[in-house]
Amino acid sequence: MLEAIKYVDKVIPEHSFEQKFDDFKKYNVDTFVIGSDYKDSDKLLGISDYCEVVILDRTPDISTSQLKRSINDKNASK
Repeated sequence: MLEAIKYVDKVIPEHSFEQKFDDFKKYNVDTFVIGSDYKDSDKLLGISDYCEVVILDRTPDISTSQLKRSINDKNASK
C-alpha cells in the first residue's frame, strides 16, 4: 500500500530497528518517517545525522496493529 503512494520512492522492509542505519547508507535515504509514539525514544538518536526525520502524529481511532490483523485475516480467508 505504501509503495502505491506517488510520493513514496521506496519502502524498505524492516526486520529489526537496528538495520535502519545500514539502510540509510545503502539506499541513500533522504527522509525517514515514523509515528509520534517514537518521538521521545532513544532509538531515534543519531538518525538525523543520516537523513531528515519526520514524525507524524497518530491518527485518532486508527491502529496499525488492527489494520495488520484485518489484512492478514482477509489474506488467510482467500
